[in-house]
Amino acid sequence: MKNIPLTSYRDILESREDYEALVKRLGIEGSISPHNRIYQAFDLIERFIPVYQDKVKSEQFIKTYNKNAELDYALSEMLELKYILDNIDKCKQDDEVLAMKIKVLSSGSLSPVSESVTNNESRNVQFELSLLCDFLNVGLEAYLQEPNPDILLIVDGRHYVIECKRLSSAKKLNANVKDAMKQVKKTLSNKEQSYIGVVAISVNRLINDPEYLLASYSPQTAYAYISEQLEQLIYRHKEIWKKKSRLPGKRLPAMILHYSTIVKSSTDVSMLNLTFRTITNTQDNNPLMDQLKSDILPLFDKDLMQN
Repeated sequence: MKNIPLTSYRDILESREDYEALVKRLGIEGSISPHNRIYQAFDLIERFIPVYQDKVKSEQFIKTYNKNAELDYALSEMLELKYILDNIDKCKQDDEVLAMKIKVLSSGSLSPVSESVTNNESRNVQFELSLLCDFLNVGLEAYLQEPNPDILLIVDGRHYVIECKRLSSAKKLNANVKDAMKQVKKTLSNKEQSYIGVVAISVNRLINDPEYLLASYSPQTAYAYISEQLEQLIYRHKEIWKKKSRLPGKRLPAMILHYSTIVKSSTDVSMLNLTFRTITNTQDNNPLMDQLKSDILPLFDKDLMQN
């Protein structure tokens, strides 16, 4: 498992300046509410830092402001936003699409408990941006697209059209996978053979309840637990996914499953974001699966790759 550095709560909070600078550069200040979920999350973190190491005050703060994991989600999601802000400038594309995405990302509710079909798009977009930055962070060429696909990844002339879905419940897993595959097939219908389809699924909500966020003080414990959860998920649904992915030319060879959780330091005010990315085939004996694995290998834990 890779050694991931801890990020202090103060560093997470200071990324608010980077967020504000990006909003200003994109010229969308007038479209961003000063009370949006991003500012609410930063405000919660700012108020928590001074009391964190005082046992009595910390417990009282958590009792008051973490009833539905608002604080845990604020820390986790702003740590992920910091990762996005640290990497997004590596994407060499027109700012128009990015501006649209940041406006959507800045909407929505502070807590996932308050999410509904009318306000969940902000976290959907945050997942898209996080996955985009995963590619950028390892030196791959990737772009946001609007409206479809969500991400275009280009490796040695091969074009991967990636449709992203953040699941809201276990009941909607296969329906969301079906919708994503349908969109990929539609995108590929007028593309040449160098274009290959991939579905990327965030499974956070399958493992986390909206009212609590799975967190750990041990990367090893988190790794073992999430590895098992992802393996079981793939085992239960893989055959269904294969049936839904049928496409002439076997041009939809794989799905990416994505999960992230926080690991807290027990000794100081810091944490790390532990992200799991695994890939599973959606079609048997498809050489495009091997090519995809090779093209994006730096992203994935070899132990979790499914054949």
